[in-house]
Amino acid sequence: MEIIKKGDYIEKGISDRKFVAYFFWQGWNEISLGVSVDIQSPNIEIHIPFGFLKIGWERTWNYIKSLDKK
Repeated sequence: MEIIKKGDYIEKGISDRKFVAYFFWQGWNEISLGVSVDIQSPNIEIHIPFGFLKIGWERTWNYIKSLDKK
C-alpha cells in the first residue's frame, strides 16, 4: 500500500459520467430536510427523513502520478 501525500497526484479528469437516480437510506436516526444542487455535475439531492433522493450525473475521477516529483 502506498501512502499518498498532498501534491503527489494530479487530476487527470473525468473518466466516467453516468446518469443516476436512486434513494440512499441513511438509517432511522438520520433526520434531514432540504435540497442540495450541484451545478458542476449537474445533480440534485432531495433530503428527506432517513435518507436522500439523488437525481443527476455521477462522476468518477482518474488520478495519475505527477511526473515532476521533487
